[in-house]
Amino acid sequence: MPAADHVIAPGTGLALPVRRGQVLRIEQIRGGQGVDVNVFAMADHRERFGASRTRAMHGLSIGAGDALWSASPRDRPLMTIVADSAGLRHDVTHPACSAFEYEFASGVAHHTSCAEIQAEAIRAWRLTPDDVHDPLNLWLESGAEGGELWWRAARTRPGDHVELLAHTGVLVSLNPCGDDLFGSSCFEVAPVRASLRPAGEDERSRWLLPERPALVSQQTTRQLRGRPIPVERKLRRDPAYRPRFATAPLRSRPFQIELPPPARARIDGLRAWGTFGSSDGEIVRAALWRWWQERHARADPSGYPWK
Repeated sequence: MPAADHVIAPGTGLALPVRRGQVLRIEQIRGGQGVDVNVFAMADHRERFGASRTRAMHGLSIGAGDALWSASPRDRPLMTIVADSAGLRHDVTHPACSAFEYEFASGVAHHTSCAEIQAEAIRAWRLTPDDVHDPLNLWLESGAEGGELWWRAARTRPGDHVELLAHTGVLVSLNPCGDDLFGSSCFEVAPVRASLRPAGEDERSRWLLPERPALVSQQTTRQLRGRPIPVERKLRRDPAYRPRFATAPLRSRPFQIELPPPARARIDGLRAWGTFGSSDGEIVRAALWRWWQERHARADPSGYPWK
């Protein structure tokens, strides 16, 4: 049985401490839901996941066997992806979606966003919006073509999961991506599950790295020599914290529409593509938002042509 099991609702996030040698499992409930992940060292919150260092070590996206490296000047693996049931690669090139991004594209202010949700989740550990960093975007395929970055939603099913082994004590903040306009999560935000368990002996022998101090430059070493890390840089939970996620709970409202026969034939054709969803409702919703992107959005943040 997992040591902890959390269902993370749409519009919310969770900042979860993970000890060295523990495995964090992040699992799809509906399928097709992107997840943003931030990582901080528990001993010093200024050591955090560095997307750029990770890209330099593993490429524009990462998969099973790749590490989540901390940024300079620490430069060490914080966690490693030890399992991925869908066998995908995950984005480390794009920033967290933000309220600015949605307002820029649509003109609608105060849309739920990963940056805002992450800021509220880590507030439980006395961190601020300035501490939110570029994320690991789970289940978001990405790359570069012709000098331009692109992304597309990964096809995942209920139960698909990624497991990450911690090499040191870390705080992992994660949330279902708040994107319901641009298709990274099937145009609807769904819950995801997070659970913790101790690594098995085979996992420890294969993956767990020897614990060592973060690698730092000689200048930084001279500056820190003989001085303990200030207490305020060690992560401690705020006992007075009460979550205040601005757009939670997210609510959806079903309604019925009449489709003429030509539209019915078109829906069946889009279903065969596999990128518009499977049910009639999912396909109509995806087609509506993709039409809106082409005709009315100020910018399509994906930079990737819909196919």
